[in-house]
Formats: sequence, structure tokens, C-alpha cells
Amino acid sequence: MNFFQEQLKAIFTLSKYSEDVQYIGRAAYIPLDNGVIVKANYIKANIYNRYDALRLSVISDKKAVDTLVLHFSDYFAESNGSENCPDIWEDNGCYEWYIQPVQSDFESLAQAADKYIELFEQQLTENKGMNMSY
Repeated sequence: MNFFQEQLKAIFTLSKYSEDVQYIGRAAYIPLDNGVIVKANYIKANIYNRYDALRLSVISDKKAVDTLVLHFSDYFAESNGSENCPDIWEDNGCYEWYIQPVQSDFESLAQAADKYIELFEQQLTENKGMNMSY
């Protein structure tokens, strides 16, 4: 596993979808019913050369139908007593955490991701009962 896969796994092992997650490249893929897939990957949202957010994209029929960005600053407490928020920094192709998140940080992010995924899982279930595709 590469660095990004390991860090995504730290989040999604805490998810209710943990059994179905597949880690490929720098992303995690969570399959839902009817071929819908949620792709999760870290992105550089606000800071150059620092990954400071988790992007979740819902993919249906080979198209992104919705995307949500979860900024670490919204979900990570001030880890290890620092005033700064954890993020992943890049230096010459090497990646590591600037301030290591604690378990509760990963739990907060996993809970937010689960809530988002549940929205689309529920929609699919409701639409399936009505013989509609998403």
C-alpha cells in the first residue's frame, strides 16, 4: 500500500462501509447498489503542496453526479495540543503528515463521509423501489 492508501484506510476502517472499500492508486472506492461508486481521495484545497481535504465523488453510469469536499479544519480537532490543523505535505515526492491526526480526528472524518454516502445509498434504495435509475 502506498502512503495515500494507508491514510485513506485509517479513515475507512472506521466507516460502516469498510468491508467493501477498494484502494487503488491514491484513491479509495466504495461500491454501492446499482453500480454507483463513491470515490474518496485527498486533495489540495487551500494550501499549495499540502493536502488539506478529503474529496468524495459519487459516480453513476461513468459520470460524477455529486462531489463533496470535507476540509480537515472542519473535522480535525487541534491534534497533539497544536494550534495548527493536520495536513499532508509533499516534499520532493515524499509525503507525510504535518502534525499527525489522532484517532478521534479520523473518526470525525469517517462519520462525515458515512453521512454523505448514506444519502446516496438511501436515494438508490428509494429509487430502486420505484423502478427508476439514478
